[in-house]
Amino acid sequence: MLTYDHLLKTSRKDASSGLWLGLIVPVLLLKTDNKALAYEFFLSLITVLFLTKNSHFKHAVIPICIWLNCQHFHHVSTVIRPLFTVMFVVFFSYKLLSLFPFSFTFGETVLLAQLSAVFLLTECNFVVPFLILFLIERYSIRFSVKIAFFVLITLTILTGCFWIYACRVKIATSFIINQIECFIVSSNFILLIFWLCLFMLCVYITIVYRCSDHNIHRIMNSSTVKPEFCDSSIVLSDELNLSDQSEYYELFSENELIRNSRTTCDLLYDDKEKTFQLRKLFHFAAGIVYSSGLLYSPYLLSLMSVALLIVFWWFEWIRRRGPSTLSSYLSTLVNPFRDKRDSGDILFTPIALLLGLSIPVWWPQNINTNGSIISIGNLCYELDVKPSSWSGVLSIAIGDSFAALIGRTYGKRRWPGSHRTYLGSFASFFSQIIGFRYRDLSRSPSMCHW
Repeated sequence: MLTYDHLLKTSRKDASSGLWLGLIVPVLLLKTDNKALAYEFFLSLITVLFLTKNSHFKHAVIPICIWLNCQHFHHVSTVIRPLFTVMFVVFFSYKLLSLFPFSFTFGETVLLAQLSAVFLLTECNFVVPFLILFLIERYSIRFSVKIAFFVLITLTILTGCFWIYACRVKIATSFIINQIECFIVSSNFILLIFWLCLFMLCVYITIVYRCSDHNIHRIMNSSTVKPEFCDSSIVLSDELNLSDQSEYYELFSENELIRNSRTTCDLLYDDKEKTFQLRKLFHFAAGIVYSSGLLYSPYLLSLMSVALLIVFWWFEWIRRRGPSTLSSYLSTLVNPFRDKRDSGDILFTPIALLLGLSIPVWWPQNINTNGSIISIGNLCYELDVKPSSWSGVLSIAIGDSFAALIGRTYGKRRWPGSHRTYLGSFASFFSQIIGFRYRDLSRSPSMCHW
């Protein structure tokens, strides 16, 4: 039996286990009245806690597991799907830790495994892409043009064939016709042009930053001052004065050291600020994209977010297993978006941003009175987007950005045991309220027509 300490050896080191994340999917399923599936994911989380023998939960695992089993089998007559769900979440969580060591906390792998299981059980479109991507990662297949072309063709053919078989030919034909009719409208073309311009602007800013970043590192490499000294100076800039650095200055020529230290530390500080501003720029840009999509064309937003997730996976495949020259260039291009969560092989920050914004849009939920649902496969209905679909935009694009900008600039007092400030938290809360209020105003009849 795997122990909790053994799992922590391959999880990300900068954070706690985060096992509470395993409660998010069951709670969301209960909110959408999918009680049977919610119980299955509660069982999977309890099973994970039991296998890891977490000391915080070991006394409650067995009674909770018995209670959930009684409740679950009261609603569900078959045991096949519950067993599949529990086994899938447990083994896929462990597999993510072994495939991407030091990239995720254990709670994050449980959350990703639960989300994968939800879409495997509810979306026939998700099965074939999931299997292909898993096999590529499982066997560490190198990127090449031939393999990429083969994967693209196979993915297209098998997904289409599987979807037609699972959803029947008549429904599939009707779906394709409805897709063509609902996407070829002027508002969608305007949205696509707007999103493309915004994307090109962000790419241009990233390239400009990369050029300036290269010059900064060239100057730093020629300096005699250690970057670690500047890092501590930046973090404690409000508390340090020149006399605190006297021991360090005694090791060098006074005039040269003062000149070099000021130059290097100023450059490091400017680089950190530019990196921070660049990340928040992409947060704002993503918020604009998802806000405009939810307001005017949620079905197009749903489709484009799926396409973006696939594009990002291709990008990561090339960056990690592509030709060395191209891989090196792509790695330096995304360096500004790295933070302490990206200590492993895979870039987790963009994944978290994309999934955090997209999952509320994809998540199945009843709308109107016709029983339609918002999901990846159900894109072309006139969707009456519920407030929960805005949770990603409000919390990530608006709340997190305002918390970072205001808290970093003006915040002084911090929450106990955290780097977050009181002012930043209040700014996040009130910005989300204002954003939600503006959403209600923007959806009024006078503003919803193009």
